[in-house]
Amino acid sequence: MLSYNITTTINFLYIKLLRLSCIIFFTGLNSLSFSQMIQAKVMDATTNKTIPFVSVGIKGTNIGTLSDDNGSFKINIEKAAENDSLKISAIGYKSKTYSAANVRSFFEELVFLQPENYILKEVMILPTKTTTKVLGNKRYNKQGYCTFNSKAKGTQVAIKIENEKKRSLFVEDFNFCLNINAFSDSIIFRLNFFDADENGLPGKSLLKKQVIFSPNPSIGISKLDLKNESIFIDEKVFFVSLECISDLTKNQKTGYSPAEIGFSGSPKGPVYVNAASQGKWQQKPIAGVDFNITVSYQK
Repeated sequence: MLSYNITTTINFLYIKLLRLSCIIFFTGLNSLSFSQMIQAKVMDATTNKTIPFVSVGIKGTNIGTLSDDNGSFKINIEKAAENDSLKISAIGYKSKTYSAANVRSFFEELVFLQPENYILKEVMILPTKTTTKVLGNKRYNKQGYCTFNSKAKGTQVAIKIENEKKRSLFVEDFNFCLNINAFSDSIIFRLNFFDADENGLPGKSLLKKQVIFSPNPSIGISKLDLKNESIFIDEKVFFVSLECISDLTKNQKTGYSPAEIGFSGSPKGPVYVNAASQGKWQQKPIAGVDFNITVSYQK
């Protein structure tokens, strides 16, 4: 009986120690997993106001997100290598870059971005006539789709436009055709203009401030008036992109599957795609998207 009691006691202690070890092990795993989810708020360094819809991501990867309209963001960087870079950027501000190793401890961190100092070019207004022209894909294919799905937050699609004579173009409006919309609420997008980098892909933003809008949810052709945005472009080659800002996992209409919003798409490419904030742009030669802009310039 004594031997039995000792063995039973040893087994009981072993089981308790094993359970304790498991608890410690899994608690450690949970802590490790939690430490990879960093969160911060992005603010203007001069006004202390929050900056909405800031692009945040591990450079050159599909690990990215956007801040909300109050400047707050969360991002899981568990898959990032220690020498990877986390970039935080917003139109009109100087970007900040951190090593992944240095941001793993971010929790309710405050990140301050300095406004860009733009040198205003002297513009001479002459009493000459102007010409209006539509650039981009002018025909709308109502049978084709270029869609943003439930994972599209921060995804961008772009078209390339050539300005062969390097005219100074004043952008009057942006035009598109909505072919499908599975959402009951308005979806928020950001319009952007980029120059071309050394690889012929979208490079730096040509805008000084964000252009945020919600397209008409009705199916059909829409126009976004840009005359008050004062967008002037004199690049020989530039890109016009549309970026999804909304979380497309919410407010889906009943009976729609999959959850997506789709614009008129053409079989004639190319189209340029960036799958995540701070990710890599890629050229897709087999399809296009029917975006165009109206511009005016002096004869």
